[in-house]
This record gives sequence, C-alpha cells and structure tokens, in this order.
Amino acid sequence: MNKSLAIKLLVILGLTVLLLVPLAFISGLTNERERHRDEVVKDIAASSANEQQITGPLLVVPYVHTVRTWTDDPKSGQRVQRETEERGALHFLPERLEVAGELRTERRFRGIYEARLYTLQGELTGHFMVPENYGLPAARLAEYRLEAPTLAVGISDVRGIRNDVPLVVNGQPLRFEAGSGSAVLGTGLHATVPMAARHDFKL
Repeated sequence: MNKSLAIKLLVILGLTVLLLVPLAFISGLTNERERHRDEVVKDIAASSANEQQITGPLLVVPYVHTVRTWTDDPKSGQRVQRETEERGALHFLPERLEVAGELRTERRFRGIYEARLYTLQGELTGHFMVPENYGLPAARLAEYRLEAPTLAVGISDVRGIRNDVPLVVNGQPLRFEAGSGSAVLGTGLHATVPMAARHDFKL
C-alpha cells in the first residue's frame, strides 16, 4: 500500500513538473509582450506628447523689494544705511474659473500593439480680482517696485499643444509666449497683461 502511494505521488510530481515547463514559457512570452507593449506606448507618447498636467492659470506680478538696513561703519563710527534689492513674484488664483471642452480619443497601432491618445478641445474662462495694493502692506508699499504682470499657465509637455492658444483679456486679444515665466509653474506659456484691478480672461 505504501509502495502504491509512493508511485502515485511520484506520478503526480512528474505531471506537475511537466505542466510547469509550458507555463514558464507562457509566462516568459507574456512578460516579453508586456515589455514590448510598454515600449510601444512610450514611443507613441514620445512622438506626440506625454501625460499632460495643466496648472493655473495664475496672475503673476514680479516685483523688486528694496530692503534697507542700518549698520555701524567701523571707520567713522556712524550708522550707515545700506540698500539691497530682492526679486520675487506675487501669485494670484482666479476668483472664478470655468473649464469646458470635448475629450476625444485616437487609436494608434504599432504592429500588434495599440495605444490610445486623448485630445482635449477645451476652453478656460474666468476672472482675477486683484486685492488692494496687490496685497502688500500699505505702509511698506514704497519699498516695492512692481513690474508688468503676466497671465501664466503651466503645461507639463508643450508638444501636446497642436495650435496657437488664443487668449483674450478684458476684451483685448493677446499672444502667449513660450515659458510660464514662473518657477512655481515650470514649463508652459505666459502673456503680459496690463495692470488692472480685474482681469477677465478666455483661452
């Protein structure tokens, strides 16, 4: 009885080993095709645009801050005023922002592999409300020199923009330039806008 049981166990073990061999080949083929598929998706994305992340729009107001400090002059023994300039930027979010558009899908093939591309035909509208004195303390406003504000949009991969992006601010058509112009947004687009308490935009 023990001998018969041992033979049965050996037969089951042999069949299990025989079944594992084709399973290993199938698993290897599956992993290889998955790698090829991922490479194809990356190639198709590289030929068009990678995943998009849109940040903003933001109203960016660059400034130069004059900092005055008093120090003791070791030669004369008198207190001397020194001035240094620090550059920075104020960032304002839209008071209202509406996003509308149509999302379309496009299928692309590379051999037996398929990838889907998504295209958004969209429109952003809204307005900015600039606080009094751009939010700076009134008592220290003289220390700041404000420069021309810009409307900036961060776009992770600008290759994904197929056409020129139209921009209208307060009824005036403006033209976007390359680069967001802001370290906060990174890559993207920006357009210089006039100083105003309110900016209605459409892009």
